[in-house]
Amino acid sequence: MSAVETRYAFAQVLVDLDAKALDRRTFSYAIPEGMAGSLDIGTPVSVPFGRMKLINGYVVGFTNFVDPGIRVKEIADILDEEPLFDLPYLEFLDWVAQYYATPLVTVLSAALPSSITQKTRREVFLETHQLAPEYTYLLPRPAQKILAFLKERPPGKGVRVRFVASQTGLPLKLVNQLLYKFKEEGIVRIQSQATGSMREKRVKWIRLATPEPQQSLTPKQAEVLNRLQQVLTSEMPLSDAADQAQTNTSMLQKLAAAGAIDIFEAPKHRDRDPLAYYDAVKPALGELILNDEQSRAVQRVLDAEAHSQHLLYGVTGSGKTEVYLALTKAVLDAGQSVMIMVPEISLTSHIAKRFIQRFGLEHMAIWHSHLSAGEKVDAWRRIHQGELRIVIGARSAIFTPMQNLGLIIMDEEHEGSFKQDSPAPRYHAKTLAMELSHRTGAKLVLGSATPDVETFYHAKQDDRILPLTQRYAGRSLPDVTVVDMHHEKSLGQQGILSNALRVALQASVEAQDQAIILLNRRGFYTMITCNNCDEVFQCPHCAVALTYHRYREKVRCHYCGHEADKPQFCPHCASFDLAFGGTGTQRLEEEVADFLPDARILRLDSDVMQKKFAHRDILEAFSAHQADILIGTQMVAKGLDIANVTLVGVVSADTTLALPDYKASERGFQLLTQVAGRSGRGEKPGRVIIQSFQPQHPVILRAQDQDYLGFYEDELIRRQEFDFPPFSQLFRFIVSCPDEFRAQNFIKAAAINLQQLLEEAGLSGQVNMLGPAPCVIARIQGRFRYHLMVKNKRGEEAHRLITRFYQHVQAPEDLNFLLDVDAQSFL
Repeated sequence: MSAVETRYAFAQVLVDLDAKALDRRTFSYAIPEGMAGSLDIGTPVSVPFGRMKLINGYVVGFTNFVDPGIRVKEIADILDEEPLFDLPYLEFLDWVAQYYATPLVTVLSAALPSSITQKTRREVFLETHQLAPEYTYLLPRPAQKILAFLKERPPGKGVRVRFVASQTGLPLKLVNQLLYKFKEEGIVRIQSQATGSMREKRVKWIRLATPEPQQSLTPKQAEVLNRLQQVLTSEMPLSDAADQAQTNTSMLQKLAAAGAIDIFEAPKHRDRDPLAYYDAVKPALGELILNDEQSRAVQRVLDAEAHSQHLLYGVTGSGKTEVYLALTKAVLDAGQSVMIMVPEISLTSHIAKRFIQRFGLEHMAIWHSHLSAGEKVDAWRRIHQGELRIVIGARSAIFTPMQNLGLIIMDEEHEGSFKQDSPAPRYHAKTLAMELSHRTGAKLVLGSATPDVETFYHAKQDDRILPLTQRYAGRSLPDVTVVDMHHEKSLGQQGILSNALRVALQASVEAQDQAIILLNRRGFYTMITCNNCDEVFQCPHCAVALTYHRYREKVRCHYCGHEADKPQFCPHCASFDLAFGGTGTQRLEEEVADFLPDARILRLDSDVMQKKFAHRDILEAFSAHQADILIGTQMVAKGLDIANVTLVGVVSADTTLALPDYKASERGFQLLTQVAGRSGRGEKPGRVIIQSFQPQHPVILRAQDQDYLGFYEDELIRRQEFDFPPFSQLFRFIVSCPDEFRAQNFIKAAAINLQQLLEEAGLSGQVNMLGPAPCVIARIQGRFRYHLMVKNKRGEEAHRLITRFYQHVQAPEDLNFLLDVDAQSFL
């Protein structure tokens, strides 16, 4: 309920200040006279705070009461006339803050686009120049002064509120009070305008004038007008109209002067909208055709109750996207909106293309971290206003303020990239999607060929699995071969590629087919050692080996970003006899290029994604068959649906299986099965070659058979034996400090205190601790790391105790202490 309706005396403001010393961040501020009608939940404001002049904050509530004896300060200014969120959205963010033990202001900062209020200015417009003299005479002198100044402005021309204050010589506080009083009386209009890079792009538009022009037109003008009437159905950017009418802007200006057309300024959102890239996408022809399994899946979701949650479990290539499209059409037809989340930025363009073919560009938004600040601000405002009804994005899309949400789709729901590890809030987009589904009534569909073990377990318990057991159009799964690399080496094979993969690649290129090669390590060499003393070149700040990037002649740490020139000698023994070992994507690319000099090769990894939209350009080029072979890290393993790919190769399939992590087997199986599924999606059958030093490893064998259900049963037995999720909830406390002794002592003390609290609450039997112990990567950025794992089998009660314990711990300034709720990794 807004302040304008209730006339509250005080607004509760969440201050945008991340200070450890603050035990709370919401404070009461008096609402200045005349400002009440412009304040609502979500209004960004500027307020005085402590010794600081002014800081930003957000209105999160209203009250008529404050504690006696407190001197309440007034709100200084409104930063944006349009609230950035509403009460249900605020309540959702507050739940996120409680669940992840993170201050609400931190969650809000993560949710809102950065700089959304930092680059705005407020402008005032005089609504009428015809004010009754008796009204003006009765006004106080400052009010008369402001009105007189505004009357001097050209009609329809706005002026900054701060400029009004400076030109009239009146205090800004008084100017604000009087302007808001004028606003309530309908004399002025106040609106926020973006500045600099935030400003919404504006261009000149035209429309046909009504009534018909009063002035006579020349024959040439009449001819141009006739062409315009044929192409101009409503409104059009001036430059586009000139092109289509085969004329120039000068002629259009003359037509406007004659009264034949109107020329006006308006936003052109897609000037900086990433969807402008898809202007050339042609609509899909014909109706969407579903097979029996797909139709049953769609109908089950549509028939289910509001806020129902489903797992669309389908083998790779079974047509999950067609199910998403059919559900989206039904929800849009019902007047609701749809959110589609994908795990990688690189996949947004791929799935966006499919949706644009069906639903067009008009009501769609793309959302991920590679968008500019201006693009995000444009999209946020239009989503909040209900203009955009389809949002496709990575995990942060879960925070977009969608109106009338009817469906949430999470594609490749098993992917770890849906979990944010740093910074806080360390949320999982799937957990938030489930909560948002409950709050809004939106139906949630999780899709995967290799579902997360926890997701499959709970969906099976509740009979919420929608199976797709066959590939779309009756196509067969690819044939999978596992190559024993020990045997290859015994035959004298020295390169990265096995003989089988070499032969298959050559055949693929000769047949003008396409191939994908997965190697989940970037760089050229992944390890440098000294042949004299066996010293391994490590990052000076982290307990990890440096990776050599040949194209830059640099070594780099992929954890802290440390970079140095290629080493020439060993710093330990001064030997020049250095060995460069291991394999990265750059070295693999070079070997393939040497072996197949005429093949067109593209590489997709984090190194080539520094340029904005590089991922999109690479995938578009490969989809258009502008390359024969795509080499990449896990980015190439998911979501790609390219009919001409008939071969997939996997190099070093064992790397993920050796990690000391409870989800290592699951991640390894998912990666192998997913990348195998990129092959054979067209008319030609596909094949997969997996290179492994452990060809009899249970995960490798299950992946070879693409047997998810067999893997799931194996994994569930192991999880139950050790009380890992889904049989518990996993919390991870992590401490880091430049002083290893202090880090170790702090985490030990935390463990003792938490154990004591659990015993006092009678929960020690249902909540078990592992550790504390050094983290697998024991040092990052010069800080020693220790962790403590907590397995919760008592549900919400223990969850609250653990998070309250964390929130009450006061860590010293030089020591970082964090909590990862629903931890997905031990690394």
